[in-house]
Amino acid sequence: MHTLWYHLFMEGVRTPMTRLSRDERRTQTRERLLDAAVEVFNRLGYVGASLEAVAEAAGYTKGAVYSNFATKAELFRAVMERTQGGRAADSEAQLRERSLAEFTDLMGRMIADQAANEESFDLLTIEFWLAAMRDPDLRADLAEGYRRMRDSLGPIIEHGLEADHVLSGFDGSELATLVSAIGTGILLQYYLEPGAVDPELLPRALRRLFGYGPHAGQSNAGEGGAVPETA
Repeated sequence: MHTLWYHLFMEGVRTPMTRLSRDERRTQTRERLLDAAVEVFNRLGYVGASLEAVAEAAGYTKGAVYSNFATKAELFRAVMERTQGGRAADSEAQLRERSLAEFTDLMGRMIADQAANEESFDLLTIEFWLAAMRDPDLRADLAEGYRRMRDSLGPIIEHGLEADHVLSGFDGSELATLVSAIGTGILLQYYLEPGAVDPELLPRALRRLFGYGPHAGQSNAGEGGAVPETA
């Protein structure tokens, strides 16, 4: 345990801090607000949270919050984008190391890992969806985020199928929609009844939609084979 003398001595030898620029200070403030927002949203839920509570948790004035986020919805969207951006970066890193087929086979484990580690955030996302269904402006904002996701994911899927010489009955945009819809549905049902819902249903279903055959070791019964690319 450090003594008073230790702290007094360290004050004398502390390395001077580099002065941050205005943009750096603004970025630092924004990141601290986002960190505080995660804690507040998890503790109070989306409906119960407020910008004032986030300001208090971050140790800032309400003005500091409002200068970065005009509304609670805007703040939560920023939290969502940061969280989902991290997930997307992880997925892109894994895709760079393996084929689309190999990545697809990992999706069941990814669903289980997400359910084990990110339940609070996923529950908040459900709350946000409900709020968006009652607010046309919020719904349009949320829809735009998912539209950007599909626009980004579609070409990645198409490129992966081309690299694996596989043709699907759906285009990249359609497959991106199906990946999101089926993945979300299985995740929600897995939360509700983990003992009855197998996350491995996701890669099995996507293999069929993408046009791959069943994974080695899976039964061929009821599974469509790969559609090879013709010359």
